[in-house]
Amino acid sequence: MKSFTRNVLGPFIVLAVCVLGFVILTLAKEEVEKVSEVNDIMTLDVGRVKKVPYRETVRFTGRVRPFSERYIMPEVRGKVIYIHPNLYLGGRIQEGEELLRIEEIEYQLNLQQEEAQLRIEENQLKLEQGKARVASESVETYRNINNEEKADFSLALREPQIMQQEAVVSLHKSRVEKARLDLERCRIIADVDCLVLSKSLDIGQFVEVGETLAHLVESDVYEVVARVPFSQIEALRSEGENSDLSIQAMIDNYDVSGLLQSYLVDVDSETNRPGVLLRFDFSETETRPLLGGLVSGELMASSTRELVAVPEDVIVDDKGVWVVDEGEIAAFRHVEVAGFREGIAYLNSGLIEGERFAFSLRGILPEGQVVKVSNERDWR
Repeated sequence: MKSFTRNVLGPFIVLAVCVLGFVILTLAKEEVEKVSEVNDIMTLDVGRVKKVPYRETVRFTGRVRPFSERYIMPEVRGKVIYIHPNLYLGGRIQEGEELLRIEEIEYQLNLQQEEAQLRIEENQLKLEQGKARVASESVETYRNINNEEKADFSLALREPQIMQQEAVVSLHKSRVEKARLDLERCRIIADVDCLVLSKSLDIGQFVEVGETLAHLVESDVYEVVARVPFSQIEALRSEGENSDLSIQAMIDNYDVSGLLQSYLVDVDSETNRPGVLLRFDFSETETRPLLGGLVSGELMASSTRELVAVPEDVIVDDKGVWVVDEGEIAAFRHVEVAGFREGIAYLNSGLIEGERFAFSLRGILPEGQVVKVSNERDWR
């Protein structure tokens, strides 16, 4: 009997044990795979896409030149008796200050003579007008007696003499004005804040009319010839802005206001780019650019527009951003970047406000990969 049990039931028992072991091992493997799958889900921090104001900017480099120049040329001749103490190469002179003075005594005397002669001629005109009034009474009596209404009495009424004297008075009035103007021209006044580029005169020097004595340039306003594509410049123009384009710029760490004056038709041989002529006002800054020197900066549009934005470091290869939907599925989204500034990437398209993006995810994930959100950061 024992031999029968061992010989007949033994194989079945062994087979049952093997099947049971296989089932146990299979269940254990499935459990391990499930645990492994759970452990392989990537954990991420996310943030929300935000809408923020954005000001268009364009980087530029340009060469500085004066906006306006002054060549000091006297309009009267004479001896120089005063020169502004800052009238030297590199000197700065304020608007309204006297640049130089020519000896005035001769012109003062000439003005006095012309004013005296004018008074003489005005008195002579009054005498002629008085004689005309007396003659008018005599002529009226003669007409009444002789009944001669059509006779020409213009000579008797001294009309030609009065007309001539009126012309003489007018002539001397103009001479007085000319003498007064010559006296004023002895003093040359700065009409703007200016920088001295050259000077060729000294105290006691005799100068002639039209002689160039100094070369000045306006010290607050400068032009910059910048080489940037037209398309980038036009991007700074606000919608409906058809007049001269107002711009802001950072030049040598100073914020200055400016104006796009004109487009240049020539193309730079080095950059192969056309240019624009910019005008900047440095009156509110502590320094001035070097004439002829190169400056660089950012042109900024006069107005802002709203764009969506994300941190700069979540942009992958300047192409896109990993986004995570509410079902915690990650997907790569291509975006169009308008610009980067202070760690923020401003986007023209690709994302919408409120969407979630992933931090610190720069590798490649399968499309539709499930992830786990551990924290949502307020990044701005």
